[in-house]
Amino acid sequence: MLELKGVIPALPTPFHADGALNLEGVRALVELSIEDGVHAVIPYGSMAEPWAIKSDERAALLEAAVAQAAGRLPVVAGVNGMTPDSAIEEAHQAEAAGCDALMINGPTYARPSQDELYDYFIAFIRATELPVMLYNIPHLTGVGLGVDLIDRLADEPQVVALKDSAGDWGLHVEFIRRCAGRLNVFTHVSAMGLGAFAEGASGYVYSGTPVLGRRSREFYDLVTAGDYEAARPLQVQMARFSSGVHGIGTSPAGLKAAIDLVGRPGGFPRPPIKALSEDQIAEVGAVLVRVGVLSPA
Repeated sequence: MLELKGVIPALPTPFHADGALNLEGVRALVELSIEDGVHAVIPYGSMAEPWAIKSDERAALLEAAVAQAAGRLPVVAGVNGMTPDSAIEEAHQAEAAGCDALMINGPTYARPSQDELYDYFIAFIRATELPVMLYNIPHLTGVGLGVDLIDRLADEPQVVALKDSAGDWGLHVEFIRRCAGRLNVFTHVSAMGLGAFAEGASGYVYSGTPVLGRRSREFYDLVTAGDYEAARPLQVQMARFSSGVHGIGTSPAGLKAAIDLVGRPGGFPRPPIKALSEDQIAEVGAVLVRVGVLSPA
């Protein structure tokens, strides 16, 4: 079974100004991620504006990412099904595109119980042969994944990882401790990186990696080598980038503008998200200067 660990960027979807899907931009972001030294890519996750992408576009996006990766690193497809059947349909589409693993969060809006979530995930796991990363992001789904639920699911051989974006340090550490040796926990690196790796985290899914480039991999190499002193300035850089950029406009518009400003294809968001104004883009540029990504004009 594939092991997921290390640095995995959650890539935005680059759209043209007219809203059309920019597949050349998708391929470029995958290639640049490989050059940055990451361990896998997620071309379709919460940063990819999944609410704005049609099924045929999703298939084309995943196929383009897989073709560009060309077996050089795993491609992980996010799944956002409201029901087990809809999640399974997305999983089969990702399988057909050649993806290597799946990342699945709980259904949004429904607010199921922990037992209902267990049944949801088990139905999904049984319907695919691909490795599965569970995704805990309660501020978007409305319901968090509890430690007991993850503990039960960690016994499933296909469940290889957990991406925990809840932002609760106590919960995060308990995930790591309870599931040690059974699944790899991916931390919220900009907020918890140093401490989480000291506790046994295995990696991070970080949307800022396409902006910071090889600095992101450098941080991982330092913390896994136990050199926390050298890693600390990079932790500060990631934290200041995230807090600075994600407060400008509606996510992921700020991230896309930052990627554009470093010469990579961030592209435009789709409605209802608006592209940043010129003044807001200037704010993003100022953040990039403050964190050392861009030189002052």
